[in-house]
Amino acid sequence: MMEIQNGKRYEIKMVYENMQRYLVEKWVRTNPFAFRTPFPSRIVNNIYFDTEDLNAYQDHLSGVEARRKLRFRWYGETVEEIRGQLEVKHKQGDTGWKWIQPVESMLDLTTLDWQTIRGKLSAQVDPRINTLLDCARPVMINRYRRDYYVTADNQIRLTLDYDLKSYKQQNHLKPNLTFLNPYLDIVVIEFKCAITHADQMADVLARFPLRVGAYSKYVNGMEAYF
Repeated sequence: MMEIQNGKRYEIKMVYENMQRYLVEKWVRTNPFAFRTPFPSRIVNNIYFDTEDLNAYQDHLSGVEARRKLRFRWYGETVEEIRGQLEVKHKQGDTGWKWIQPVESMLDLTTLDWQTIRGKLSAQVDPRINTLLDCARPVMINRYRRDYYVTADNQIRLTLDYDLKSYKQQNHLKPNLTFLNPYLDIVVIEFKCAITHADQMADVLARFPLRVGAYSKYVNGMEAYF
């Protein structure tokens, strides 16, 4: 069954050189908001899908206010026996929400071709996601390590993503897990909160030691080989 996260949330994402990560980690340990680690860090993997004309990519470059991305996400080191979920991530300015569809079939990216993978995904998902999947194709796989933090009152979430790797999938009949895009030694930082806690988010960001900017792992992964 598809889960629709109707509660919109603020999502503020920034990127810095990885050498700045220690500043953020120090701030997390010493700031007055008492961030804690809700669970251990883990590897996040994504297959991004886009149209033949790369509409999702172009919408982001053009600054379209309302946009969405389709991806398949799973966790852990393996690419051979994976079970994950299809996600449609919607963005409206700095707010976002998701459609999430768990996929029960086990996938092996080392043996299956893209046609078979898309068929397995399509057979199990909600028609609303299937409509997007039908006109999309795999364009990129990325993976990174993610550290998780949350304030003591559980209202503000913070993630740190680093060790980012991405693989171009266009013009590949099977998943390309060999030829890496140029490596960027960066850390991606994201703050998230419910819209009702916007004032608290503003207070957190005002005390953050680095300049607030914007970033998209999908867009920057695509730009690595365009």
